[in-house]
Amino acid sequence: MILKIRQVATSGKNKYEITSDNILEYIAGSPWLETQTPSNDNIIRWCILRDTYESVIFSSAYNIEENALDITKFLKWISTGKQKTNIYRIYDKDKNEVGQFYRLHDDILDTKFIIDYNNSQFICYDKSVGTTRHLMIYQDELQIAEIVKPLTGLNNNDYYYIYLLDEYKQFKDILSFFVIFFDYYNQYSTHNGLKHASIEWSYSWDKNDKFYNKHWITQHFKKEDINEINQEISALRQSAMKTIKKTAKFTFTFCGILILLVTIVIGIVLLLS
Repeated sequence: MILKIRQVATSGKNKYEITSDNILEYIAGSPWLETQTPSNDNIIRWCILRDTYESVIFSSAYNIEENALDITKFLKWISTGKQKTNIYRIYDKDKNEVGQFYRLHDDILDTKFIIDYNNSQFICYDKSVGTTRHLMIYQDELQIAEIVKPLTGLNNNDYYYIYLLDEYKQFKDILSFFVIFFDYYNQYSTHNGLKHASIEWSYSWDKNDKFYNKHWITQHFKKEDINEINQEISALRQSAMKTIKKTAKFTFTFCGILILLVTIVIGIVLLLS
């Protein structure tokens, strides 16, 4: 199955809609404050996943004591060779703890995200390839999903696509919730209330590159579904490019007018002096 995650609001709140086959599956939200905001109030750091009836499925909590100072984490990594950071605990609708998201540092070139959920653990390897970012989700040695994020933003909104093997679709809710956490942690854009567009190019290399198979999606999903998503990504990029050009044109025009006015004022001052 394929899930599409679209950010639909960033002004004063982060809101997401998650669909499958053009049917709304979930609604999600994340904080409007940056992850580094100094506060021990879990409320400002919550992420939340709801069903279409607005009932809570998952929520998260961040504890500042558990997420110790960076220097403490660094010293622990030196002594143990492993270190958890950015720990967010996961709670179900009844506020029972059912797992956690965190980053695991094995060494300087080996960092990944971990999803602990009930009795299952998933490892998320991160790789950027040109204009897309790829998150490969593994359970043990088997890749069960791949999350694709276009490195294109429009009106401060982010977009994700989850390619999930049908035999693992029972995990669609926790993987959707992980994307909300990941977007809040990595792509944070709500501090900028101005509507803008961006197109990025990025390439990453580390020891986990072996977990990225550029053919995995085409080997497991229908060609027409992949083409449809590629067309959406292309259309998004074209819209962002138009916005960038329009903004650049306005900026150059404004600067030109400003320079002209300054020149006129200087000329008048010189004539009168």
